[in-house]
Amino acid sequence: MTRGEERLKVAAQCVACAGVYAAWQVGDGTVSLIGMKEGCSCGETEFRVVQ
Repeated sequence: MTRGEERLKVAAQCVACAGVYAAWQVGDGTVSLIGMKEGCSCGETEFRVVQ
């Protein structure tokens, strides 16, 4: 994410363990957890936005 890039605060669900976390979603669809740079506590790094 670059400075000035628009982002949306979302709930993101881990695709492995179904844990839900606060995250940022940027224009290209990339989801980054807030405060957890390494990803989910189960080790997964892929998430989907909870609708």
